[in-house]
Amino acid sequence: MATLMAFDWPGNVRELENTIEHALLYARGNVITPADLPEKFWSLKPVKLPKTQNKLVEMFQDLPSLDELERRYLIYVLENVRGNRTRAAEIMQIDRRTLYRMAERHGIRMDEAEE
Repeated sequence: MATLMAFDWPGNVRELENTIEHALLYARGNVITPADLPEKFWSLKPVKLPKTQNKLVEMFQDLPSLDELERRYLIYVLENVRGNRTRAAEIMQIDRRTLYRMAERHGIRMDEAEE
């Protein structure tokens, strides 16, 4: 996924669709790897991903457990709202008490965060 996202797709959606179909047909296993992509793919120009997209790709790169993903997501949201717990709870669509319990379960201190 990160490899596909790192390229500028000068054509339309069909070009991406054809690349994925090719990879599905020529994949050597159950997981598509960059080696399964067509040769013409490698002539496409890489693009610089915005910081947030890079961070999201990193968040999933090592295939974390759901519990670890929840911890990372909580930290990500808190960083993006600059510690505003009310806003974080709204974004996550959970009650503030649930937010506090979640933070406690993951060992994340929120007592220093600004409201």
